[in-house]
Amino acid sequence: LDREGRESVSLSGPLLVRDAETGMTDLLQPRFTLPSESGEWTARSGLGRLNASGDELRLTRDVRSDGPPDGPNVNLRFRSEELTVLPEAQWVTSQAAVSIEQGPSIILGQGLEVELDTRRFRTTQSRITHDPSR
Repeated sequence: LDREGRESVSLSGPLLVRDAETGMTDLLQPRFTLPSESGEWTARSGLGRLNASGDELRLTRDVRSDGPPDGPNVNLRFRSEELTVLPEAQWVTSQAAVSIEQGPSIILGQGLEVELDTRRFRTTQSRITHDPSR
C-alpha cells in the first residue's frame, strides 16, 4: 500500500522470501500488477526484489511488462533483461537494451525511462521498424 493506503503494487510468485533483518523481499518468477491512472500494467520476470519500504521493484531475467488491455496503451509491451519500477512515482527505468512494441511498430533502444500515467517513454540509440503485417 502507498502512504495514503491505496494499493501501489500487487505481487505473486511461486517463491517469495522476506529478509527479516533488511526487510527486502526476493522473488522467484514474480508477477506484478501496477495500477495507474491509465489502467493496470502487468510485469513478470525470472527474478525480482522489492525493497523494504515497498517503493522500488527491481526485475531481472526476461522482463516483460504489458500496458493496460484497454485505452491508449492497448498492446503496449516492454521487454528487457532488467527494469526498475517505482510504483508510487509511476516511473520505470532500465539501463539495459529494451524492446518497445505496439501494434506494427517496434522500437529497439538502449536504456529506458517511462512515465506510466502519461504514457511517455524515452530511450537512446533507438531504431524503429514498422511492419503493417504484424
